[in-house]
Amino acid sequence: MVGQIVPWRSRARACARLSLEAAQRTANRKRVVSARKALGEIAVLEGCAADARHEFNAALAILDRHPCPTIEWQILKSAATVARGEERRDLLARAASVVQGLSASIRHPGLQTSFLRSKAIRDLLD
Repeated sequence: MVGQIVPWRSRARACARLSLEAAQRTANRKRVVSARKALGEIAVLEGCAADARHEFNAALAILDRHPCPTIEWQILKSAATVARGEERRDLLARAASVVQGLSASIRHPGLQTSFLRSKAIRDLLD
């Protein structure tokens, strides 16, 4: 069903746009980034790579100015899904670097191990 909009995607996009508008009104950067990520992931599901890249790049531009590594690695990983070749490798390498930095900041060994063993992190690092 790539390229065909199903009702839940349409509703999801509408909710993400409303979230983006509200976040922009209140200048809540973390919510803006999250809404852009959601819009990018919806675009991926719809087979609209250009729209996805636009949303992911908009989110990453905000994170370049206002870092938030807990979100950044996830957006980098999502952006890699619509990238090819060297760009894809660079995005995944950046995501892995952010994850390594997060891991290094976790002082409790058990929590650090849990973080690194999570499926999302293993999928990225493997």
